[in-house]
Amino acid sequence: LKRFSASSLKIGELKQTQTMMGEVSTSITRNLEIIGISNGVATLIRAEGGIFGGTSDANGSHSGTFGAYTLSDVDIPLFIRVSYGRKSMASDVFAQAYTSATVENIAFSPATGPSATIASLSAKNVRFKEIDGGVLTLVERISNRNFDAPEMSDAGKIALVLDYLTLTETISIGSLDIVGFGLKSPDENEVTINVGRIAFSGATNEAGATLRMEGFDVSAPDGKVKIGSISQTGFDISPTL
Repeated sequence: LKRFSASSLKIGELKQTQTMMGEVSTSITRNLEIIGISNGVATLIRAEGGIFGGTSDANGSHSGTFGAYTLSDVDIPLFIRVSYGRKSMASDVFAQAYTSATVENIAFSPATGPSATIASLSAKNVRFKEIDGGVLTLVERISNRNFDAPEMSDAGKIALVLDYLTLTETISIGSLDIVGFGLKSPDENEVTINVGRIAFSGATNEAGATLRMEGFDVSAPDGKVKIGSISQTGFDISPTL
């Protein structure tokens, strides 16, 4: 793919299916367009939206939808390398995956638990780091472990925590902005949580990361809670992990 170039590619409907831990997951993307491909890097990727979902004997089924999305300056070969990995290609160096991305109108309904909605999500300066075996292998290994299983040894629990830490260290986000985030419980004692905006800025050499939530609103049968804003600055979770 590093040698592939094209002015544009258009796909009316793209269907992807994968099976992991007995769960079959499927996503369908409508009117996908990849523009300005040069040596595997696309100037723009956009789509009108789509649906996703999955089923398993243990967890039932879940489903969701997403609206229009765009990504700019996308390194397609990097996505493949990070996902599937190459032997002895682990690196401590982050590579730019894409400069910006936006997704609108995300909705998710699990088999159990609260449903979630997001009006819009945007990210900038997203970078990935390659690991041995790839991220998909790591995710499958995590999925195969059950932290609460009585037969799991202390060494197994430590290995699981280290796998989670490795997963978090494969991605670096310059900034993340979520607008209109909501959670709603499925039972009759309805509980809703709404956050007007969640903004995250990643750490730099000069300062730690910052996190800010605005318009925090919780409604439950027993009462309501409203908070104008919550912010944290200069934090780094790596030493804690």
